[in-house]
Formats: sequence, structure tokens, C-alpha cells
Amino acid sequence: MAGGALTFLVGGARSAKSTLAVQLGEHHGGAVHFIATAEPFDDDLRERVARHRAERPQAWTTAEVPVELAAAI
Repeated sequence: MAGGALTFLVGGARSAKSTLAVQLGEHHGGAVHFIATAEPFDDDLRERVARHRAERPQAWTTAEVPVELAAAI
């Protein structure tokens, strides 16, 4: 991501971070590299993660990184 912009969204559970991230990415006009940090540890969260995956455009690069965020960036 050298030379590119970085948008970092943070907030509580169910605070619409994923919805906002998709909206921002769709209007970005360039390549989007999405880093998801949720760790699906129960059925509810597994369902939400699956829904969020489906909402992201296929052309985006996605890394699911629940712990080593700095390394992914």
C-alpha cells in the first residue's frame, strides 16, 4: 500500500463499521485492501462475518487478521 491512503475505522460491536467501510471503499475510486479483524467465536458472529464477506465487492483484496494487525498493514 505504499503511497496510498489509509482509512482506519474503529468502534464498538455493531457500530456499523463494516457498512461504513464498504460505503467508503465503493466511493474510493481505486484499489481497496480490506482488513477484517473480527474473530468469529460464536454462531452469531460467524453469521455476521459471513454477511459482511458477502457485502464486500469481489474485486477487493481482503485479509482476515484478528491479532497481528500491524503486520497486515
